[in-house]
Amino acid sequence: MDHLSSSGTGTAGDRLAFLVGAPRSGTTWLQLLLSKSERIATANETHLFSGYMHSMFTSWEGMQRSQRTVGLHHLMPEDEFLAVARTFSDTILGKIKAGKPGAEWVLEKTPRHSLHFREILKVYPAARFIHIIRDPRSVTASLRAASQGWGAHWATPSIIAGARRWSREVASARSIRDVTAHYHEIRYEDLKADTPGVLRGVFAFLDIPASEEDCRTYADEAQIGRMSGGGGNWDASREPEGFFRAGKTDGWKTDLTPGAIKAIEITTAPLARELGYIDTPPSGWSPRISLYARIERWERFWEWQKRKILRYL
Repeated sequence: MDHLSSSGTGTAGDRLAFLVGAPRSGTTWLQLLLSKSERIATANETHLFSGYMHSMFTSWEGMQRSQRTVGLHHLMPEDEFLAVARTFSDTILGKIKAGKPGAEWVLEKTPRHSLHFREILKVYPAARFIHIIRDPRSVTASLRAASQGWGAHWATPSIIAGARRWSREVASARSIRDVTAHYHEIRYEDLKADTPGVLRGVFAFLDIPASEEDCRTYADEAQIGRMSGGGGNWDASREPEGFFRAGKTDGWKTDLTPGAIKAIEITTAPLARELGYIDTPPSGWSPRISLYARIERWERFWEWQKRKILRYL
């Protein structure tokens, strides 16, 4: 297949990679590390398939259930519809590539694309996926911290809701391996412990030569605590205050109460156990955890009421 040209024409074959994971799992840090290679062009989150393209696919599938002759499927077959979708997405991804002349790869990082991989593969069957997984307790604690500042419009302060989101998005991303061989999974904790070694494995997955010395240099340039650069269309230093935290692997131990930790462990089991984040099955549902669940239900109820009121203002 041809590579994406700077004008957005052509098709993306095995030179297109999607970096996915539950939010607050280290996707931005890994993106910055990979962007240090001159062979990789990237940009800030496009939400290309989770937002723009998702509405197209939802309409395409939904209209086919209508008993009337309405919708685009009466005007074109699915392969033609996919060609139209590919032209649009090629244009966007081509803009990313144009931001870094000489780059061979386009790396798209939108964590939520983990829920939309089937649509991605319909448009780009040869696309590759890099999935970074982080301890659900760290993710939930980070989501709650984000909800109190820069991420108030999307992150949840609810322990139960955050844990459920981790389970849903990690499980979805791991199912990518069932439909394509182009899937590579890493752990945030491993990346933190041996950044050059894990990074070299990701480059190998992308067929990009990278020596151990190269990866050590990239790791030094993109240390958590001085996150900047990215090149082309994206500068990590422009992220809002509080976006980058300390990046500790065990910060959740002081960020969360014992009751919150137990609630997360119960909510994310058995996936968290399968991944090795929980050694033993957590004990039964306690009154304190029930309180977290009741708080979440009230939060959802008032959020629904707020949306209902705003419709009439």
